[in-house]
Amino acid sequence: MSDLEYQNLLTHIADRCNSPLGRELAMALKPRSNLAEISKAQRLIGDFQEAQAHGLELYFEELSDLNPLFEQQGIFDWEEFRIIAQNAELSVVAASKTEAFKDLPMAQGRIKRLLPMPDIMQGFSRIFDPEGEVLDSASPELTQIRRKISAIRARVQKTMQNMLAEPRLENYLQDRFVTQRDDRFVLPIKESAAPFVNGIVQSRSASKSTVFIEPAEIVPMNNELQLAKQDEKREIYRILSDFTQSITSRKDAILRNQKNLAELDFLYGCARFGNTVKARVPIMQDTAALELRGARHPL
Repeated sequence: MSDLEYQNLLTHIADRCNSPLGRELAMALKPRSNLAEISKAQRLIGDFQEAQAHGLELYFEELSDLNPLFEQQGIFDWEEFRIIAQNAELSVVAASKTEAFKDLPMAQGRIKRLLPMPDIMQGFSRIFDPEGEVLDSASPELTQIRRKISAIRARVQKTMQNMLAEPRLENYLQDRFVTQRDDRFVLPIKESAAPFVNGIVQSRSASKSTVFIEPAEIVPMNNELQLAKQDEKREIYRILSDFTQSITSRKDAILRNQKNLAELDFLYGCARFGNTVKARVPIMQDTAALELRGARHPL
């Protein structure tokens, strides 16, 4: 094997695969001894050589190993949903090319092994924005909750802006702005004026010259805002939990797709290398005879 530089040959194939999973299959390739298996494998690669030579390419750079995700407990986070959706998209894209392989039946058979799950891609796009934040439109309930939060926040800010303009607070304010402490709206009040402002002290500045007070008039609205935010958190958890469940319930099918995608990546790697060195499918015989015409080292 070393005399034939077999490992170097595998490296050339692996380098032409797109994904780590495809490269793993290439580096694990072992010679076969069964003539029927050898001929079938060669014809299969020959089909993909034809596809690749005629521009019928599939790419698998985004293919990831999902096994570790399915071994953990709890709901997936945005990054985990993202790579699951990427794998799902690869399956959908590859499966959509099935008809293009109609003249290459063995290659088409491999494409047909894929089970498209477009709802995973669609669910991901429906729930998350490009930065990974949960969209308002992720559910009708979340849309309503966030509208309520926006309305309450607007009321709070308007009320506090009016307070900033009140003459009674003019000499008490450290600065004329509304801020937040511990997720509650407050006013910056001079330390010496704190006893004269009716409200709840939420924090002090590092210099202790400013006290951040939640005015008594604002407390009920701040409380209402916090309750709405708790509703928001519960609804987001429900959305992500349901999406996680819809994915984990199809674990076996998703992992089969992953395996089939990795094999397609490997087969394309073989095809690209074969076309690079102008290799062709040899005629195999079951007799102990060997005739080499124009043979040369593949490397």
